[in-house]
Amino acid sequence: MRTPPSTLKYRRGIPRSAPPTDHVHSDATFPRPRPRSITLKTFIMNSITALKDQINTKTFSLVMLSIASAGIFPLMWLYRHGKSIERITSTGVASDTFLAWLAVSTGLGGALGALAGPDDAALSGVGVLLQLASAVLWVVWAFRARSALQAYVLNVHRAPLPMNRLYTVLFHVFYINHCINDLPEIVRRHTITTTPAVGPKEPT
Repeated sequence: MRTPPSTLKYRRGIPRSAPPTDHVHSDATFPRPRPRSITLKTFIMNSITALKDQINTKTFSLVMLSIASAGIFPLMWLYRHGKSIERITSTGVASDTFLAWLAVSTGLGGALGALAGPDDAALSGVGVLLQLASAVLWVVWAFRARSALQAYVLNVHRAPLPMNRLYTVLFHVFYINHCINDLPEIVRRHTITTTPAVGPKEPT
């Protein structure tokens, strides 16, 4: 018994395994949503330990090296890590011109103070003025860095960052370095104190 020609034509033209064309939709008509991915750079910048890991300087070492270098090492620290603070906090702290004036007043003031003799009152006076200007510029930078750190911790990590104003004036760069190293612990304590405690469930 022969198969009807219409059936043979259907079998030869369209395989039995081919899906019906009425229910096939292309991805162009219905695009699939792409999952949101967090890049490694974004994760590092949002991590509370990012700034501490970038700077990686103990405050005691910073103080000792500052004494040994006659105040030059804090300038090296600022030149090396100032951009890291601005990049992670997304806040401008000091321009290149500001850093240049800070370096000139610190270095030249110390040099004139060392070279001035007991009879060089004018040279000694200029050295003292430059050293005072250096101290003022360090305090200005410290308060700018203080504001940048407080805004960064509050906006990104939802935690307050208490920083003493008097310590900022007296210890400027050393106090900023200390607070940066203490950031993870401050955020951890804030998280513990603000998270409600969950006790054991009572048996029913």
